[in-house]
Amino acid sequence: MVYGMPSQLEFEEMRVGKSLFPYGRDYLLAGCVVKARKFSQGFICFECVKARNTWMASKKRWNELSKASQASLEEFFAIVNSRDVDEAVKSMSPAMVNTPEKLRNWRRHLYAIRSIHVLHVEPAKIDTWNDSRHIFSVTLEAYVESTPDAPIPFFGWQDNPNVRWITMELSADRRWVVAGIAAGP
Repeated sequence: MVYGMPSQLEFEEMRVGKSLFPYGRDYLLAGCVVKARKFSQGFICFECVKARNTWMASKKRWNELSKASQASLEEFFAIVNSRDVDEAVKSMSPAMVNTPEKLRNWRRHLYAIRSIHVLHVEPAKIDTWNDSRHIFSVTLEAYVESTPDAPIPFFGWQDNPNVRWITMELSADRRWVVAGIAAGP
């Protein structure tokens, strides 16, 4: 039996484990209050243990691969929050700002963001990942000014929190850049 606050990975493991490997854990989360009881008996399924080990190995592999791209993603939103629009645009894929109109629209959009903070990041659509392209589900807290010429009110930012799917790509100069910001997967 294990006492204490579970990690984010353990929370995710509990959520997906219910359907993928319900009898695959060799320990029991026993709560925050430590008690005298240290052991518990139960059943473990060999196939569930294999499924859990495979899932854990996959999570570890993608977590290692995603560290640099996730750090660049978080840095992008920190730059946007600092209101340095020119620097934020440099952290975007050239394809996102390769025409004067696209550049003007992104600059207007980013400038309208008064503050933005990353609350949570997790890998998304992992089956589509490769060595140069990662997608994350990002929960953000954003405050955006209302501008009369915005294509949609508040540029599509709603009451908080806001979830966005951010695509990160490795640029030609081997830097991770934002290649897409979407409201849905």
